[in-house]
Amino acid sequence: MTDFRKNPLPEKAFFLHGLLFKRDFGGMWIDLFPEIEPVANGFFWSWTSGLDDLNWWLFRKPL
Repeated sequence: MTDFRKNPLPEKAFFLHGLLFKRDFGGMWIDLFPEIEPVANGFFWSWTSGLDDLNWWLFRKPL
């Protein structure tokens, strides 16, 4: 997704109505599991990565 939102916003897709959302998924994971620690995050741009445009997050679970 090219952007994320603090409040989930349904994404209008042809046959996937109600299944796709723009949201802050990294923040969602931290809210669900407060013990995890953010390590890194980034964005894959389709023009340079050969993938779809997407955001990614990497978390560490403390021992």
